[in-house]
Amino acid sequence: MSFTCSTDGQSPGVVNQGAHTTTWTLYGSYSVPFLGPHAFAAFEYGLASVFEGGTGAQDLPTPPNYASFSSPVTLLADRNYVFRATVFQDGAGTARGSILGFKSYAVTATASAPTSRVDTAHTANVGCDFFPNTDASVASVKMQYRRFGDQIWIDAPGGSTNYSGYSMQNISRDLTGLTGSTTYQYKMVMSRTTANDTTLESSIPAFTTIADVPSITTGVATNIGTTVTTLNGTVNPNGVSCTFYFEWGPTAAYGNTTPAQGPNSGSSPMNFSAQVTGLSPSSTYHFRAVAFV
Repeated sequence: MSFTCSTDGQSPGVVNQGAHTTTWTLYGSYSVPFLGPHAFAAFEYGLASVFEGGTGAQDLPTPPNYASFSSPVTLLADRNYVFRATVFQDGAGTARGSILGFKSYAVTATASAPTSRVDTAHTANVGCDFFPNTDASVASVKMQYRRFGDQIWIDAPGGSTNYSGYSMQNISRDLTGLTGSTTYQYKMVMSRTTANDTTLESSIPAFTTIADVPSITTGVATNIGTTVTTLNGTVNPNGVSCTFYFEWGPTAAYGNTTPAQGPNSGSSPMNFSAQVTGLSPSSTYHFRAVAFV
């Protein structure tokens, strides 16, 4: 007469971070149609084949004619396993359950505090060291940033990069289009295809961009008269409080200045002008626009 064996499932245990292993428990059951010799139960399991390894046989008495059994095993972290339950009974032969599969738990990913380098008023570099701590899985990593006080995070240029393994890795991203004299927050974000601990975010430090500098352009003189003319220019304070004026004179050494205008701290180009008087007829004059922070 025949008997049956069932592969019932599995459950995770504890991950050993340093050894990159994890404990696991395998479950099965069997039934026999008659009372008879003892049955011996075990599990076959492996990474690619159920025949790569097995647990020790357990002596299962009969009666009763139905029993469940389990066995703890130590597995490699973050690997894809298959297993099945097996039962042998003297005089009745061997019965095997169906083959089931699962991915073992992964070692927890870790990240250092991200670092930044401010290059200009509008650019910076952000990066982070981290351990993906994966084997069969992939860790997708990106940097994000936002203006301090904003709610929405922005993905840094370059998007996500995939990493794997247990060695330290680094991600670095250049940020552009920033605003001068502004504080930004940034962080590393990781998404893993593991069976556990699928996400990780680093700590959130901040950096402040360098103060911008005004830009200024000298225009052309207008309303030129015998002894009077109007000097023209364009200034963009770029968010920095500044004053602006003209230097002028009969040579490139100038020697004269118009009254200062401002201060202004806008962020758009604006035209300004100044009238100079007391000029000598039929004489050449030099002038330039100046912005002062």
